[in-house]
Amino acid sequence: MQSMKNLQKLSLLLLFCLFGFGTAQAQFSTVKLGAKVGLNVSQLAVSNLADTRFEGFDRDNHFQIGTFGDFRLRSGFGLKVEVLYSRKGGQDFAEANSLISRDDQQKVRFDFITLPVLLTYNYKNFQLEAGIEGAFRQSTRYNIALISITGNERDNRYDIGLNLGVAYHIDRLSFGVRYNHGFNPMPVGSFFQDTDGNTYDVQPKFLLRTWQFTVGYDLVNG
Repeated sequence: MQSMKNLQKLSLLLLFCLFGFGTAQAQFSTVKLGAKVGLNVSQLAVSNLADTRFEGFDRDNHFQIGTFGDFRLRSGFGLKVEVLYSRKGGQDFAEANSLISRDDQQKVRFDFITLPVLLTYNYKNFQLEAGIEGAFRQSTRYNIALISITGNERDNRYDIGLNLGVAYHIDRLSFGVRYNHGFNPMPVGSFFQDTDGNTYDVQPKFLLRTWQFTVGYDLVNG
């Protein structure tokens, strides 16, 4: 229910932005509206580590899907706004002793609704992108060895990050590579509890680092 409310708010914000751009469309040489899907290769860097037995997570593959608006000026500069459902996380939780076996598959997963707002520069078929990305966390899932915990709804639900990327356009198709550097730590909760009921006081927080590889399609190209 909460995720639907957040999605509605973001959709209204995007519509407001599109309405504003529509009223000033004469200022833009090109307006593109479309859909995109892609691969997130994300990693979690640990901060605020309360227990030194835990070191971090390696890269894990997830996905993103959503819509975009691409507005270009004749000078080559422009603005791109997106609304995406994006999953990020990490796997193979490393530890320095035998509390958790390295042979077990262990993951942390965050589901976000993200709102990238990017300044662009367009040259021939290439597009350079730089801007910010607001992310609204919808759910969290931890699978630590035999432990499976759903994220605490009271934990920090927002992230803000820097985006840098490049895209290549062919007719209505676009192929993009983008790096997202998150600044707001995502908490993993106040404790872990194993299947025997033993509680471990482990309170690391995670900074997200994500490479994004996407394919987009222009539904409107005018």
